[in-house]
Amino acid sequence: MSKSLSLEEELELLKPRVPVREMSRSDFKKFMEATLKVFRDRREKEKQKGPKIEERKESERKKESKELARLLQEEGLEFDEEIYYETETAYLTAIPSLIDGLNSFQRKVLYTCFNKKHFDIHNMSIFHFVDDVAKCTDSEKFKRSLSRTVLKMAQDFVGSNNINLAASQTNRSFCDRGVDDSEFIVIGKVEGIHEPTRTFRIRDLPVSMPTSRYEDILQSLTEPEVEHAFVESFKVEHNSAEDVNIEITLKEGEIVSPDNLQEVMEKLNLTHVLKTNNITVSDANGDTKTYKSPEQSTSYIIPLILVLLTIICLLQ
Repeated sequence: MSKSLSLEEELELLKPRVPVREMSRSDFKKFMEATLKVFRDRREKEKQKGPKIEERKESERKKESKELARLLQEEGLEFDEEIYYETETAYLTAIPSLIDGLNSFQRKVLYTCFNKKHFDIHNMSIFHFVDDVAKCTDSEKFKRSLSRTVLKMAQDFVGSNNINLAASQTNRSFCDRGVDDSEFIVIGKVEGIHEPTRTFRIRDLPVSMPTSRYEDILQSLTEPEVEHAFVESFKVEHNSAEDVNIEITLKEGEIVSPDNLQEVMEKLNLTHVLKTNNITVSDANGDTKTYKSPEQSTSYIIPLILVLLTIICLLQ
């Protein structure tokens, strides 16, 4: 499968999974290009059937580390053993399996869900759940990657820094309307907007938005020198892993109402659009097909729908 992916596509797969650690975007790209040169050679040799990361010989790891250090030195970058290890893990697990469309971390999460006898779905925080996955699948070293995986797999119902894996409970973010019924949007929860007003409350934040970072965003929207700053003041009354209560007052002349709520929420960074451009599925014959764009997938699916509709009409 690695042959079908360009370098840019592989970089996109890895970008959210690799720790950057104060690395500039240009240095990050150099780092990833050098790393992929090492990993792609190994992946080609193993043909996706090689040993697990934990079972690889130390001599092989040292040989690859030495080669990567040489490539990075040519780019003027410093080699970091810990970043190398996490990048290696991300690369080998980022590309989904052609069998079920899941990568290894996603499979571990599902395995834990099915294997756990007593699952408190109403009070399960992401931190506790990741611990369970790590213990159940012997993946203590990969908690950071597991956390990202759980976040993406639990996009239906997302709390501030807490995820409920089954149903929305009280002050949780919720899935709202899509754009023309296509895109999936997770938005924060806002209260107090029944009529035009300058003051309202935020009761939840969208996925992957820590409360501390959101306070920094609000602070930047109050700065007079910032263009389009429209927040007069804000007051954080309560923040925790499961609950948020932030009162916001807009500047004179700025109002929020049910009519412009979506626009204001976008300005306040309270929306998070989750998109996918490709899909891997099995057809009726059991053959695996990959569609790299929505247009490709619809060109295959629409004729099938028309055939099914024709059969239904004939049966009636």
